[in-house]
Amino acid sequence: MKNREEKTTCKNESSKQQLGIVLNRMYAGQYLEHNLGHEVINFFRADDGNHYLYLNAKGDFASEHVGKIGYMFLVKYHAPGVVEVVGMATGLEDVYKPENCKGLKSDNVQVGGELKYGGVSLSSLFQGFQQQNIFVTYKAAKVYVPVRRIFIQFANAAKTQLQQAGNLSSDSTHVLSQQEPMVVSLTALNQAKTSLKQYIYPSNSHPKGCDDYGVLYRSLIARCDDPKLWQEYDGNIQKKSVAQRQPSLFDICQIQDNENCISNALAYFMMDKKYRELWKKFFKTKGIDHLDGSYWVEREYDISSVTKELNDAQDAIQNVFTGRIDLLLVDNVGDNLVVIENKIKSGVNSIAAKNLSKSNSEGMDSVYVNQLFRYDAFSKHVTNKETNCTFKHIYKYVLAPNYNIPEIPEALQEEYTILTYKDLHEYLIDNEVRKEWCEDTNFSAFVEAIRKHTYAYIGDYLRNEMEEIFMRKMSGSC
Repeated sequence: MKNREEKTTCKNESSKQQLGIVLNRMYAGQYLEHNLGHEVINFFRADDGNHYLYLNAKGDFASEHVGKIGYMFLVKYHAPGVVEVVGMATGLEDVYKPENCKGLKSDNVQVGGELKYGGVSLSSLFQGFQQQNIFVTYKAAKVYVPVRRIFIQFANAAKTQLQQAGNLSSDSTHVLSQQEPMVVSLTALNQAKTSLKQYIYPSNSHPKGCDDYGVLYRSLIARCDDPKLWQEYDGNIQKKSVAQRQPSLFDICQIQDNENCISNALAYFMMDKKYRELWKKFFKTKGIDHLDGSYWVEREYDISSVTKELNDAQDAIQNVFTGRIDLLLVDNVGDNLVVIENKIKSGVNSIAAKNLSKSNSEGMDSVYVNQLFRYDAFSKHVTNKETNCTFKHIYKYVLAPNYNIPEIPEALQEEYTILTYKDLHEYLIDNEVRKEWCEDTNFSAFVEAIRKHTYAYIGDYLRNEMEEIFMRKMSGSC
């Protein structure tokens, strides 16, 4: 019976207080980039009117959990030992995976593949993507989304600012303000090291039960009807507000994370005559008041030729004043020099010091090998009146995604300004600014490409991207 669809479900009938909880960590793993993760269905309602859920990582669960799980927390990574709750499902029913079905061979069964979303079956929607036999793990009676941010802090959580917010879980009478996050602190349960799912049972009903079950049940599940904490989620496909866009060459070539490609695009559009006023206005918002439109931009500017004197200086650290600046904006008319170091997934680089003189090796500050120190030394050198390339104004920026902002050495925090991709993106999508580039398909693709780097957490982007792909697949546009 090849390719037989298994539709059998098992309603979990245990006492509500005895049913287990499963934490389902979503939007995790690099494989999700440009791939359609099966957990995307968790926030969509199927055509038959039901909510179905996919449990990471492969949709399956061990036989010991059959009929025993009644609740699911849909969570995403926030910090080491801390997850954020983005949804909660109650009234779970098992959708059996093959080995739970007697007499059926798992290789010949698809679980949930026949279910339709937007008129298209799951087996068709996920065609060409990974994991082709299990599409659904549970059916849920209700799905909720939090009204305010909710965090679960495990017992092994790292020291974070979240811990300083206090433990709000033990006091159900605490009146939360409109924007105040709720922190549920666990005292016994550690976060799973590698697994994307984690089961929690009452301590009196399961050999692996945990006292933290009661904390989660009282703080979150028992309060599912509290309008200040939860709202029931519709998940209707027709009401989804996911932006439906066509993929660009940035998407097709998968270069949104490529620092060189993004830096090349920045240099290209900064040099384009029709966009110079746009960039002048942008840099004015960042403190550069008198940028002349005749500026030019150089990619991978080699500082070693300019700083040769520094490298040749007696008793200096040899070969340290070298490197290539990602984007160097030179404005000779306005006497402005702008250093932009673009960081997407990389950190601040350092190089090893060589040939220290014996007399000066002791006490020599090793921070000079940091690339930001090298570029700072370069900028100060070219603003020195004794050189022939004097600039009155110098600005130094580190351009970085909001999810990966590098740490600036303390000694340079007044020299460099963090410029986030969100700063840039929000400026470009302003209604008035958008009018200047909206008909340029290349610039539009660039603006869309950097949107990925505006999210505080990469998982937020992955969720958005997966939902876009899912919607396009349903509409037949990809």
